[in-house]
Amino acid sequence: MKVLVTGANGMIGLATVRHFLEKGYQVAALVRNIGAATRIDPRAEIRVLDSDWSNLQDVCSGCDAVVHLAAQRLQPEYEERGIEAYWLPNVLLTEQLLRAAAAVGVKRFCAASSVSVYSSKNSSPYRETDYPFPQNFYGTSKLAAEHIALLYGRKNGMRVNCLRPSQVLGFDYLRAEGMLMTFLRQAAAHQPLTVWRQDRRDFVYVKDVAEAFERAVQPDAPEGIFNIG
Repeated sequence: MKVLVTGANGMIGLATVRHFLEKGYQVAALVRNIGAATRIDPRAEIRVLDSDWSNLQDVCSGCDAVVHLAAQRLQPEYEERGIEAYWLPNVLLTEQLLRAAAAVGVKRFCAASSVSVYSSKNSSPYRETDYPFPQNFYGTSKLAAEHIALLYGRKNGMRVNCLRPSQVLGFDYLRAEGMLMTFLRQAAAHQPLTVWRQDRRDFVYVKDVAEAFERAVQPDAPEGIFNIG
């Protein structure tokens, strides 16, 4: 099986590409520019997305499954701009990728969503049967992308599922100053962890998330929405 992984240069993407390769899959790793591919496992085939997305069908060609990880992350400054900040990367690109995948005969499509589709209005632990109440524009964009993905699956006979990982724990070079990376550096240096407030979060290890994506593209994998935590 050949798998296309979008967002292949991010923390989850790097781990997912490596996981598929180690399991014996062929992998095409999609990036926005060739310079972003330096950290990707050299065994993967690198594919570059044109700036106007005009080569999406070529990008998907020859692949049996797509694992769609590319997205704009939640950022406070983007929240001030409303849904516009997330619309192109999280919603429209997902829709165009689904269209291209269906056109070239991709059989499986797994989209990375987020537990941000839930909020404090939902009881804990979250369940897939809960009615989603996103409380930010990022979560709203991911929820919209889920509905679009499932609709394309129904209309085109493509098996689609959407995974909602909780906060992913791993080495994230793109967010070196983030809370988790700061904790990891402090722990590695045997320094006390700096805690600014008390909080409760659900974490999942990045390698477990990569395994979840592999299971999601199996021929007998169920369709629908699944929490990963």
